[in-house]
Amino acid sequence: MPRPAVRVGVHAAAAMVSTWPLVARLGDGLPQGREPVATVPYFNLWSIDWTARTLPHSFARWWDAPIFAPLTGSYARSELQPATGLAYGVLRWFTSAPAAYGLLVLLALFLNGLLANLLAHRLGAGTVMACVLGVFAQTVPFLFEQLGVLQLLMLWPVLLTVYLLLEWADRPQVRTALGAGVAMALAYLTCSYHAALFGMAAVVCVPLLVRRSWLGEWRVRSLGALVALIAFGVLALPFAIGQQQRLHDARWTEATIHAGSANWTDLVPGGDDWVGTVVFVLAVGGVVVARRARHTWFLVSLVGVACVVAMGTKLSLFGWRPYAFLVDHVSVVARMRSPFRAVALAQVLLVALAAPFVQWCWTRRNRAVRPLLALAFVLAAMPLQLGSGPIAVLPADDLVWASWLRDHPGGIVAMMPMPTERPVEYFEPTSEWMLQALDHGHPLVNGYTGFFPPDDRAMRERMAAFPDEATVNELRDMGVEYVVADSFWWDSDRDRAARALGLEPILGGPDGVLLRVRNLSSSGN
Repeated sequence: MPRPAVRVGVHAAAAMVSTWPLVARLGDGLPQGREPVATVPYFNLWSIDWTARTLPHSFARWWDAPIFAPLTGSYARSELQPATGLAYGVLRWFTSAPAAYGLLVLLALFLNGLLANLLAHRLGAGTVMACVLGVFAQTVPFLFEQLGVLQLLMLWPVLLTVYLLLEWADRPQVRTALGAGVAMALAYLTCSYHAALFGMAAVVCVPLLVRRSWLGEWRVRSLGALVALIAFGVLALPFAIGQQQRLHDARWTEATIHAGSANWTDLVPGGDDWVGTVVFVLAVGGVVVARRARHTWFLVSLVGVACVVAMGTKLSLFGWRPYAFLVDHVSVVARMRSPFRAVALAQVLLVALAAPFVQWCWTRRNRAVRPLLALAFVLAAMPLQLGSGPIAVLPADDLVWASWLRDHPGGIVAMMPMPTERPVEYFEPTSEWMLQALDHGHPLVNGYTGFFPPDDRAMRERMAAFPDEATVNELRDMGVEYVVADSFWWDSDRDRAARALGLEPILGGPDGVLLRVRNLSSSGN
């Protein structure tokens, strides 16, 4: 069997086995991973579905997602994921929404393994050992900790960028530089977190690739760098600028970024973000074997800087906090809530760094070495916690009130009751409403995202008193035409109060209560 076919088969099989039973239940729902509730998977499906529906037709309309109405530009408050959304749209032609989402999860893990395989091969691993290391890369702890967060699985563009950087460092071909620019753009268009965190590390570490021979190649090197920057700019800047124009000065608080930063204890044996002792030892062995290679120290420095970045504002150097300095002066950094996610890069690169050592062991003539290496792989695999987690069934789309709204287009809808607490668990109904809204076509006052509008929480807290005169008037001022209330929440007292304030009941039942919010002039009040 040809080597490319071996690589594809191994990593496709590893993606399916490691996420079992996802492949057997593709059409049943979304893999929840270790998320406590299905809020984030539902939200990610909403996000890429909205992109697939609108971006191919209108770049301007794409930003005005139907949440937080009447606010415009609300999609800019989320992780954009345009490339993932377009890929989902292609898959959606052939299968159902949950199956297309599940296929994206499998595809992301497959590509992570394949690119790590190629990187390990470039660092000296033969076909067998490159496949083994690729499998370990696609099952690193971070990926399965975050399996329910689709964009965080998209490490493969960063791995492709690293691979092409190493290629270009050896042979300054313009097409390789072009590929690196495109790969970095894909990293941004699938997960801006990974792109930004890798970019921060790369700025520090790329100079380690420079050699004296580059002085004689300065023309082709300069041209390659320019081509890479242009490729990245053409593909990524329209989205980056569009988001910046709509977010303005939105940023996370220092307390939120601090909470999303890793402690140094998380990065050492026994810590939450530890890659595994066996993998770390194999990586150290790889550094020793390939210690004279410039590429080795480039990757080591990437791992080190990624760990430093992961510590975020919790890292203090004699009282100076470098990450806090960046937060204060670089808006992109101020919009990253969880610096600890940089450990994803560290974990996969540590697996790749093991390549020279495991290949050295594999080719030893001593009969005891291969069994010991196999034992090391078994020990490395034992702590892994794999699997898809619960499969979250999609919310029903055949509800009576949703069907009525579908048949009566136009008008903003407010869903009740609104969550008054911030934890993700409280927003599962909201993410369900967002998915249902894509089907019935009405914009929602409600929404779930990364950056909530400044007054959203206060508005939700006020709506706990609905229906009273103040909240009904506020909804009217917002242009709300319909209210859908949960039937278990909507009691007789609320019904009498709503009728007295001019809200017109349209229908009710176990699915929910639908009311029309009439203007005062038309209600006679």
